[in-house]
Parts: sequence; C-alpha cells; structure tokens
Amino acid sequence: MFKNYFLASSAFHYFCLIFDRQITPMAYNLVMVW
Repeated sequence: MFKNYFLASSAFHYFCLIFDRQITPMAYNLVMVW
C-alpha cells in the first residue's frame, strides 16, 4: 500500500515537473509578446 502510494506520488511529481518545464517557457513567451 505504502509502496504504491509512493510510486504514484513520485510519478505525479515527475509529471508536474515536466509539465511545468513545458508550460512555463510558453507562458513566459506569451507575457513577453503582450
């Protein structure tokens, strides 16, 4: 149970990290364009 929770948590954190690295530059470029 705890192991599955840890795997899900780490996977979710990794996904958020990748998502943030993909979205942040795009959002920054939009802000600079405006």
